[in-house]
Amino acid sequence: MTRSIKYMGVSGKYTKNGTPNGVTSITPFITMKNSSEAIEFYKTVFEV
Repeated sequence: MTRSIKYMGVSGKYTKNGTPNGVTSITPFITMKNSSEAIEFYKTVFEV
């Protein structure tokens, strides 16, 4: 038995269904709330 799960990307000012505007290939990127907190976390974890 297989299940089909449909994933939906984020659409907004800079993206349409998870694809950045003007991009024709796969481009990984992360969006999040409180990005400044995430950056401080990454600095701590990766000792930067």
